[in-house]
Formats: sequence, structure tokens, C-alpha cells
Amino acid sequence: MAKDDEWDFGFSFVDEDELRVMERKLEQQNQVIQEEALTYQQKYDKLHKMIMILLKNLLQEPTKNYIFWPDRTKDVEEFIKKINTL
Repeated sequence: MAKDDEWDFGFSFVDEDELRVMERKLEQQNQVIQEEALTYQQKYDKLHKMIMILLKNLLQEPTKNYIFWPDRTKDVEEFIKKINTL
């Protein structure tokens, strides 16, 4: 354990070239993160649209007690496949 008078506060000095290299690395990382965020946003938007269509269709006739949906197993399985591809 270091004595109190030997503590260096944990920082060091860099010159301009080192700083520029670090800035370039951070800019590259930021670009990658922004591209990933855009990809996830596009996936979210597509999923949101798919789900909203389903929900709006379910709301169309709230007074009826039953929903007539022939071959719904096939339709639901296809919908699940579309969601899983995202």
C-alpha cells in the first residue's frame, strides 16, 4: 500500500499526437455504435409496425364476441417466423 504522500492521483500526460490517435479511435467506435443503433432502430420500427397492424385489426369490431379466423395456425406461425427473422 502506498503512503499518502506517494499518491499520484492516477493521471498521466499525453501529447497532441497521442490525443489525436485517441480521438480517431473514439470516432471510429462512435461510428460503429451509431450504425448498430440504426440497425436496431430499423428492426424495432419494423416490429412495431407489424404488431400495430395486428392490434388494429383486433380492435375493428369490439362488439362481436368471437373472431372468425380460419387457418389462423398457419398465419400465426408465419407471423412468428417474420418476428424471429428480425
